[in-house]
Amino acid sequence: MLISKTRTISLSTSITSFIPSSFYSCLSSIISNEGKQRFQEAVKADNHGINSPELRLRQGLPNPAADKAADIQGSNNDGKRTFKAGEGTVQSPYFRKKQGDSAVLIPMINIPAKDSPKNDAEAITQPWLLLTHRSYELRSHRGEICFPGGRVEDNEPIEEAALRESFEEINLPPAAVEIWAELRPSLTRNLKNNVIPLVGLLDSNILPHLKPRDEEVQTIFLVPLSDLITSRQYTSFKTPKFKYILPVFFSTNYQILAETSKAYHFPDHRIRIWGLTAVMTNQAIGCLLPEEVFKKGYA
Repeated sequence: MLISKTRTISLSTSITSFIPSSFYSCLSSIISNEGKQRFQEAVKADNHGINSPELRLRQGLPNPAADKAADIQGSNNDGKRTFKAGEGTVQSPYFRKKQGDSAVLIPMINIPAKDSPKNDAEAITQPWLLLTHRSYELRSHRGEICFPGGRVEDNEPIEEAALRESFEEINLPPAAVEIWAELRPSLTRNLKNNVIPLVGLLDSNILPHLKPRDEEVQTIFLVPLSDLITSRQYTSFKTPKFKYILPVFFSTNYQILAETSKAYHFPDHRIRIWGLTAVMTNQAIGCLLPEEVFKKGYA
């Protein structure tokens, strides 16, 4: 039996009234050579640290590919990847891919400020994350907000699994993704299997071509980083054996890229990101931004 309880905190109704002016320049500098280098160095440090004592239970063992994020520049013909395909899946005493492990892609895209913004998020240049809304007709994880991804097949490199699943789910071609790093894995609820996230930058020209391609996905969203940073709350989970705290995020300024005819529209135009997706969101943002702007730890 799993019991959860969300801890409510005061949320700002306006991003511009909540965030200091120095924050805008920090957001706009993420997608740059300096921002990429800073991110990759943070990934390497995060690989051997603990995001917070509350996350220790759900954090997987260090990932060798994460250590190489700051050191290896891809030599693939497309010049997109920060490490060679399959390099993160080599057997090591620290991290072993097991049957049932999954890989997900955390796609981000830099969107310039609009001349006539509809909300605060559109008024600033910043990265937006791409997420999907899973179908309510699925047996497991139905109706959840997730990153594209799925099970790693036998002898399949982790990077290729994340890119393959992204193409199968939302029509995202691998050539349109620049992989920035493979992160430290998180453990699923059974505390046995890994979910390995990869952060990738999307080519903006691909957005009009994205669409749900199978029965698993009903909607594709873009969520501004500013929404996630200003909305983070915490959820307490309790089982007969364990108790831990995980983050939860909200967005009201999200944009719908594509949807099926069966897509569900949230009445309050507010999506909730929780569970393992929220853990990986917290991990990625914590590496993208300095500690003084976004603290990795919480509670």
